[in-house]
Formats: sequence, C-alpha cells, structure tokens
Amino acid sequence: MIAIGSFVHTTRSLELCYVLRTNRDKGELQLRRLRDGERFYLPSEHVVAEENPSDRFREHVREVVKEAASSGSASPKKYNNFSEYLIEYLRLASVNGTTYKVDAATNFLLLAVLEQDSGNYKRSVEVFYLDVCWFCSQLGIDAPTRSLVKARLASNAGDCYVEPEIGVGEDEV
Repeated sequence: MIAIGSFVHTTRSLELCYVLRTNRDKGELQLRRLRDGERFYLPSEHVVAEENPSDRFREHVREVVKEAASSGSASPKKYNNFSEYLIEYLRLASVNGTTYKVDAATNFLLLAVLEQDSGNYKRSVEVFYLDVCWFCSQLGIDAPTRSLVKARLASNAGDCYVEPEIGVGEDEV
C-alpha cells in the first residue's frame, strides 16, 4: 500500500495528487488532487507513486500564487525563493471564503487539529507532524518544519494547541 504523505498520480490521469488516507482492508487510497482540491477514493492498483514529484508541486505552488497576485488576492511582491511562495500559498489556503482549495500540506495539518478535537479517529497529531516533516523534506525545505507545523496548528487550534512529539503515534487510520 502506498504510504500516507506520498505524491502520486493515477493510471487515468497524470495530475499530481496527495495521499490523505489508506484503507488496507479495501485496498483503497483517499487522494486529494492538487489542481482543484477534489478528494476521491481509488483502488491502490490505479495509483502510481512518483519518484521525484517535488518539482511538479513547486510548479503548482508558484502558479497558484502568481494567479492570486494577478487577481489581487495575493501580494504582488517579488518572491525570492520557494519557501516564500509556499508561505503565501498556505496563507491563501487558510483565508476564510477564499476560492482556493486547501492544499495537501494544509489539509493534513487541519485534519490533525480536527481529529484531535473530535476524538473520532485513532490517528494522532504526532503522525501528522511526521508526515509534514516528510513533505517538507521532499520540497527541499531545510528544517523549518517544526515552526511551520506549530504555526499552522496554533492558528487553527487557538489556545488548545498541543506541541507534537516526534516518534509518537500510529501510522494507521
């Protein structure tokens, strides 16, 4: 089964997707398509993990931010590196009422908060933190993962924020 946190495409389309959930019993993966944010389930045999997906993700992030800047919903400033693009991308995704779909990284963090609050899932915040560390390492971002995760969780959890511990939690839903 393809791991949660993998970038993938399907045998029907080469559009980049992100694995949000796995269901080993049914052999299914829940994916989020990065182009439009749509979620869908597919049998794992129709899903292909990419070897080097980070370039395509970087391109996706830059396109979204540039489009937002041209429409006035993002700052038209000059972005010096990919980290600045990613920060703006996450900001756009978190704005209430925005027409942008929340991207894979942000969704993982939001899901972590919702699952911690509702108690309906067995997965813990720590697993999501590890997933985001992997995600950032795939993008070539050097060590801002802890502050990025902390900022996103804190902004969505308010005073209920709990500092995640590395290496704690299960990797199954």
